[in-house]
Amino acid sequence: MGLTAMVENARLSKAIKEGHVKNPTAMVNMSVMWLLPQYVVMGVAESLSTFGQFEFYHREFPKTMSSIGNSLFFLSLAVAHILSSALFNIVNESTSRDGKPSWVADNINEARFDNYYWLLAGLSHQFLLLHLLL
Repeated sequence: MGLTAMVENARLSKAIKEGHVKNPTAMVNMSVMWLLPQYVVMGVAESLSTFGQFEFYHREFPKTMSSIGNSLFFLSLAVAHILSSALFNIVNESTSRDGKPSWVADNINEARFDNYYWLLAGLSHQFLLLHLLL
């Protein structure tokens, strides 16, 4: 998420420099290749996590319960998506006060998605520390 925040910060700086702040459909003069590193990192992390969970469920559960393990994996994804949506709405509500656009506003050139990604990176870091301590 930190890498994503840095790329978004670079995109936003370029959009401001080119004068696209009030135009949400403006094209920023920036290569799509900026997205490649973050997609590679996130893809590798997602695949390792997915295969690790499936392997854990199939190794630890009895053979008769292997489908339960797969169901638990998809249940955890569903819960994660619900929590992600709730966090998105909380950030939207709490950062759009006093007439300022929220961090996740509809106009991507006015929004501060870089701050949102830094928040997600911070939360991930805190959960990692919590996991290591427990």
